[in-house]
Amino acid sequence: MKSEYDPREVLAEHINPTTPRLEIVPGEDYEIYRAYPGFAPSDLKLSDPELGYKTPGHPQLLVDRIYADQQKRINRAVPVDYEENGDTPATSLGRLYHTLLLEPERFFETYVVFDRAAREQLIAERRERKYAEAETRCRKFSKNWAEAQAWKALHGRHAESEAEIDEIRDQKIKNLMAAAREDDALHPQSQGFRAWKEAHEKAGREVVPDKLHRRVVAMIESLQSSRNRDAMNVLADLDVEDAQREVSIYTPYQIGKITVQLKGRIDIWGGTSGTILDGKTCQSVSRSRFSDDVEKFGHFLSAGAYAWHLLQHGHDIHRVGFLAQEKRSPYRARVGWMSPGQINYGATRYLWLATQMAVCWEDNDWEPDEREAGNFVIEPSRWQAKLIEENHREFVSGIPF
Repeated sequence: MKSEYDPREVLAEHINPTTPRLEIVPGEDYEIYRAYPGFAPSDLKLSDPELGYKTPGHPQLLVDRIYADQQKRINRAVPVDYEENGDTPATSLGRLYHTLLLEPERFFETYVVFDRAAREQLIAERRERKYAEAETRCRKFSKNWAEAQAWKALHGRHAESEAEIDEIRDQKIKNLMAAAREDDALHPQSQGFRAWKEAHEKAGREVVPDKLHRRVVAMIESLQSSRNRDAMNVLADLDVEDAQREVSIYTPYQIGKITVQLKGRIDIWGGTSGTILDGKTCQSVSRSRFSDDVEKFGHFLSAGAYAWHLLQHGHDIHRVGFLAQEKRSPYRARVGWMSPGQINYGATRYLWLATQMAVCWEDNDWEPDEREAGNFVIEPSRWQAKLIEENHREFVSGIPF
């Protein structure tokens, strides 16, 4: 994407912020968290050349995203490339799942479901609007109306009395209403649907299709069923210790003379037991398949980042894991715990990516070339080989495993 801005201005408060922030904020509103300057694990994944969905990650992709988010918040145009890579069905489902799982009481503040009641409301509103339009259109009688000609053919003369004209006018309105198909009211480009959707979006609510909502509700209900007892037991234990949910955490990271503002958002944090648990939807909760997801989507980076953040705030960490739940029926759920080596690797990679952004900022060079030259040996995945498991402690993250 061709940049039309100064990256250093975009990152003005991400790197060398005016007031570095060291704070833990349980229950902070997500939009407030996203708007506060700082690199989250999900941000830094965009800069990682080892990750990426369509193309490898790159620092410029991260700056583009931050710039686009800033533009959206001030209601100006956003880069086209960013819009093309916006929400996907998977991310929409994930956000809805997190809300119903972690903050169900805030659901109707954040979302509105386009269900049967909403459909009927739109159809009724459109019917009223079309009837008013038809009445206005038929206010001035015309003998040239098809309905007037049909009346003449039936009676052998033109309508003359007010009662006869009213009869023709009523028929004209009925015909106009019949031509206005009710399904048009539900079309995404229809005036009524757009107005309804825009009104909710201005109020800060996201419109969710009924089918998606019912699917996520079924996932939550399944999570609470006997088939997923082991996963629920972990959540129950965290509830007993009054674990905190949706915890925003802000930590500055010093690299020489440069300060990088880092941040993260932990789904569930049990401070007493030293437990971090992150909710993830997935295709399969089998050990091998979900372990592949952890590596493919960079979940290990988030796990390591959260552990590093809490350690900087003086909290002990004993285990970090994921509550994984399948997106298709019967919606099996399991908790997978990260190995110490994976947590260490994730934290180290997280700090390396932060350092890379600091170097790019200092040199004002956003095209670092980390691609390796020559041939190489393909290593097994981290979960298969349990790489860097017990005997590798030479990481810079400072996590005492």
